[in-house]
Order: sequence, then C-alpha cells, then structure tokens
Amino acid sequence: MSLLSPHDPLTAAPQLEIQAGVDVLLSLERATVGSRAAAYIADLIVLILVWLIVVLVVGLAVPFTEVGSTLLIGAIVGWFVTQWLYFGVQEAVMSGQTFGKRLIGIRVVDATGQPPGIGAALLRNILRTIDSLPYSYGVGTILVGSTEDGRRFGDILAGTHVVHDVPEAYMVPRFTAPADSSESERLLLEQWLVRATVLDPDARTRLAKRIAFWLDARWPGFLPSTGTADKRISQALQPHRQ
Repeated sequence: MSLLSPHDPLTAAPQLEIQAGVDVLLSLERATVGSRAAAYIADLIVLILVWLIVVLVVGLAVPFTEVGSTLLIGAIVGWFVTQWLYFGVQEAVMSGQTFGKRLIGIRVVDATGQPPGIGAALLRNILRTIDSLPYSYGVGTILVGSTEDGRRFGDILAGTHVVHDVPEAYMVPRFTAPADSSESERLLLEQWLVRATVLDPDARTRLAKRIAFWLDARWPGFLPSTGTADKRISQALQPHRQ
C-alpha cells in the first residue's frame, strides 16, 4: 500500500486552472508524455497508411528507375506539409482533437479552456519540426516531461495546452457579455445559457422576452434588432474569435 494519498502533491498530475464562469474554477488535468505519445502514434499510423497508398499509386505510375532527387525532395516536403495540415486542421475544426487525441481522450485548449483557433492550431503544429529535434521528439519530450506546464515549444508559442477531456456536465458556456456588466448580471446570462435548452418551449419563450426586454433597456443596441427574443439573445452572447 502506498503511503501517499491520490491527492498528494508528489503524485497528483499537473493541473491547468481555468476561470470557466463567474463562480466556476475548472481544474483540468494536463496530458502527460505517455498520453500525448500514444495519441501521436495513433495519428502516425493513419498518416503512414495514407502515404503507403500515395507511394503505391506513384510507384505504379512512375518506374523506380525514373525516381529522381526532385521526386524524393517532393516526398519529404509533402510529408512535412501533410503532418502540418493533418494535425492543424483537425485540431481547429474538431474542438482541439485529432483522431489520435480523441481515441486517447485528450485535446488542445487555449488559456481559457476553449479549442484553439485556426491560427494557433497551425502555429503549434508547424513548430513540430523544432520539437522533434534531434530525433523522436527529443526537445518536445523533454519540455513536456520536465516542466511544470508540460508544454512543448509549439504550445508555448501558440499559447495552447494539452489536457484530458472534461466531462460535459462540468463545461460552462463561453459567451460575450457587455464590458460594463456586473458579476451578478454575467451570472444571470450564464444561467440562461446553461438552462435555456432544457426549458419548456413556452417557458423559454416567455423568459427570453423578459431577458431581451431587460437587455434592451440596460444596453441599447447590444441585441440584434431583428429575430425572436431567443435568437437575438443567442446571437448577441455567442463568443467572437479574433
């Protein structure tokens, strides 16, 4: 039996603390070298299978004796670009995950706990070249395994983190509130977003009208001028990425 409890600071996994709502502080478990490596291996298998098909097709079209340095250089550049787009695009459109990350249960997030934008996703992955030096992700492995933040070079420059998935029940919606709103006003809007989807349609409509009336009086012009009260509120509160 271990003398250390599961919550002992010597055994607890590194955490990423995020202010997810007005009164909600999320503590996300950072992904370890092992889980990140497992996800990468799964993705690498997919990439290798794709490239085996490409090589087979090219091999059938171009005789081996005609394979020159230009084609070899093209293959090297193609492998780099394929990796970059495979990881970057998937992380941008699949809420911070790739096939491998989803299989292992980890994802990429920004400092607010949200999926990375396309710019951050592409930046963190184009820097895989540096993290992979001198070979087998030597730099990246050392940074992830030996630093408190557990981030490789690409994560540091892109402002991203890799964490284990959070149960959906703990997720708090991200929304855009007026700049001068008070904590209680933000909490009211947050509760609307959390509970609106489970309300009876008639009750949702009535409550949406009351909230829209309050918002129009409190911040004229904050809500769109057209649409139902429910849609006007949703459009105004949805987050906008830079």
